[in-house]
Amino acid sequence: MSQPQSHYGDGHHQAQRAAGRTAVTLAKMSSHIKIHITPADLNDLGRAILQAQHALDAASVNSALKNEDASHILARITLVDAKANALLVASDYLAHLSADLIRQVNELRDIVEPTDDTDL
Repeated sequence: MSQPQSHYGDGHHQAQRAAGRTAVTLAKMSSHIKIHITPADLNDLGRAILQAQHALDAASVNSALKNEDASHILARITLVDAKANALLVASDYLAHLSADLIRQVNELRDIVEPTDDTDL
């Protein structure tokens, strides 16, 4: 039995390939979020911020003055910085993938909706 002929031609294949590339990028984004920006990561950052806020309350600052040691305050702030930077790196990669996604969907649009200059 022979295979039916495609009625869509090369444009159909180009659109399918372009859509496939876009789907791959979306899958990369989804996977990256699951691994690098989990709800637990966001909760950890929130918890670290709360601990840093407590480290800056009056009693904590007075203790640092009395003991001439602010290392516990610095440690809390450093933890917030580290967690925020980890999310920044993960988000930066998502922004990179997003730029790829926009480019790919524009390519797909150009295939699906070719410009017709015959009216000019």
